Amino acid sequence: MEPSSAARKPRTTVVFAIVAIGLLVAGLGIGYLLGRPAPLTPPGAVTGLTRPNTIPRVDGWYRNASVSYLDYGPQSNVAVPILAFFQAASPSTPVAGQRNIIDTIRSSTRTRRSRAPPRRP
Repeated sequence: MEPSSAARKPRTTVVFAIVAIGLLVAGLGIGYLLGRPAPLTPPGAVTGLTRPNTIPRVDGWYRNASVSYLDYGPQSNVAVPILAFFQAASPSTPVAGQRNIIDTIRSSTRTRRSRAPPRRP
């Protein structure tokens, strides 16, 4: 009986190996199909944005080269607050990963100017 059982053992191992390889290949294929990135679609045109006005371009010269830049008009020379955040438990330690915030909202600048005392001649 030993010779017949010894002959069956390698056949079972071969069948098991074939089934295991088949499942592995099928799993890799399914994993590829489920894990691949979605096809990229190019972004479309941006329409419907409300723009208060267009900023004019101005032609100029810089180092003997023709350049074009945006003309934002006259800018006010008003100080704006810079907000820096620190740990409450340790006031000398800044918050990790937090950058300073510069408050440049136009409405807040107008409010500050309206509160300023009138200039004396």
